[in-house]
Amino acid sequence: RLVTKDLSGMQHVEFQPMLRRVFLLLQNMYDELAKGIENHETNFDHIVSMDLNVNRFCFLCLRMLNKKGYEDFKHTQTMFLLVTFLEQIGDQLKEFADYITTRKVVFSDKEQKDFRRVVHLFIEYQSLFFKFNVEKAVKIDSSYRKFHNEFETLLDHTKSPSHVRALLYFDSLAKITAELLRTQLMMVL
Repeated sequence: RLVTKDLSGMQHVEFQPMLRRVFLLLQNMYDELAKGIENHETNFDHIVSMDLNVNRFCFLCLRMLNKKGYEDFKHTQTMFLLVTFLEQIGDQLKEFADYITTRKVVFSDKEQKDFRRVVHLFIEYQSLFFKFNVEKAVKIDSSYRKFHNEFETLLDHTKSPSHVRALLYFDSLAKITAELLRTQLMMVL
């Protein structure tokens, strides 16, 4: 006779609360970065360490999806992809924070506002994720497209190569958020 024991302790853990924690951790990372950028700070080492928690919760969510599947099993793969995108946002925020810290990049008022737009895009998506609304999804997609189209103008007015590279994180983060939205649409529509 063979007896197995669940060492992961996942039998009592629910998926939705873990996913909410991931969203809250990412929102906290975004807020910390936005406040620091607005205050012309150049040391974001604490953001780098925050990504470790995002990774832990994302990997726990992925293990739960592998083991149990999603509550509506046909959406398990889509949820797996969504969690992976959330983990990528955490990684991008960490890399962005590390780059700013290393290069001591300071952003103009216009660039600060554009980063706030990226933060707002993520926060809007977060609220949409937990309470889906087609009109709001269209508005978020429209906001992303407008930001993406205007982003080229922002780059045109930037002279320093290290500054351009820092700004590319804005577009990358916005793009991953747009991918989250498109992936969720596969689940809802």
